[in-house]
Amino acid sequence: MNLETLIVTVYCWIDDFMKENLQERGLREGGFQPKLSDSEVISIEIIGEYLGRKMDTAIYPYFRRHWLKVFPQPPNRLNLPKQATHR
Repeated sequence: MNLETLIVTVYCWIDDFMKENLQERGLREGGFQPKLSDSEVISIEIIGEYLGRKMDTAIYPYFRRHWLKVFPQPPNRLNLPKQATHR
């Protein structure tokens, strides 16, 4: 399986899981409307960790540089970790 297929597969699994288990509630209780969905952010974090990029400061530039075709609307660098941990 190539990396693009892995990224899309992880995203689809997470998105389906969230739709089935969180229904309309989602993860957030308020705050800004993000550019990326929660499923996209969680996928970026998981794949980034899988690729050995342990810090958001390494994950964000990697995805911005290499995967804009999969995640075309990345938040700015500081909002990605905020969105990943927002409740």
